[in-house]
Amino acid sequence: MKKIFALAIILLIFAQLGSAKKLISHDISIEVKESNAAVTERYLLGLNVTEANEFDNISKTSASELKAWQEFYDKIKVSLKSYDNLMISSTKIGGGQFGYEVKLEYLVENFSPIIEEQGRYETRKIIGKEFVFYDNDTGILVIPVETYLNIKLLDTTPENIVKLSPTPWISDGTSFKWIGGTYTSDFEIIYKTEKAVSESFGLEQTIKQIITDPIYAGIIIIILVLAMIYRKQLVKIIVESFTEEEIELPKKEL
Repeated sequence: MKKIFALAIILLIFAQLGSAKKLISHDISIEVKESNAAVTERYLLGLNVTEANEFDNISKTSASELKAWQEFYDKIKVSLKSYDNLMISSTKIGGGQFGYEVKLEYLVENFSPIIEEQGRYETRKIIGKEFVFYDNDTGILVIPVETYLNIKLLDTTPENIVKLSPTPWISDGTSFKWIGGTYTSDFEIIYKTEKAVSESFGLEQTIKQIITDPIYAGIIIIILVLAMIYRKQLVKIIVESFTEEEIELPKKEL
């Protein structure tokens, strides 16, 4: 009887060890506007009573310190290789009944750089090398298990998506979701964004347009030549437009 009791105690100890710090889900949400990205990562953990108390203690004393959370659970990390303005917060979902969440929020500059400009459009590109789970040696990106990668493009339309690889699990045109376990050697999102009218007619943009578009350059040259030929007439028209007095219509007699 004593042996059975001792065995039960040992099994209980191992059961407690086996229940330690479980990653329920890791959700990465990236909103891309122009070249920059706003990133939110949510680590949802399952904890036992002892771990929950430690979670509460870190939340009260070191909630904004990434190192403290990594010492608590080493899988908590920033998933992009470069970032700025990191903010960390924590919460108990349903008082801990549905898990314990650590949230990372930060910005990434030049996440979607311009690779081509043509007329009113800029072509931008997002690549897998930006993520920490991209292996430089093999060239393979593997989204970890329990991780969901969500990317939303805020300044384009579905018809301006040039390339989307690999095929996302869910897509609504400009929002894409990939699930954990996805692996690829060709993670790319290429899309076009339309420049504002004021940007399209800037001097720098006009010069680039002349250099890259022969037809546009030809039109500009023709306009300049005509302006030189008929400059006197143009000056006369402009002067007359400023000096011409308003013509009053004759008043109708009563």
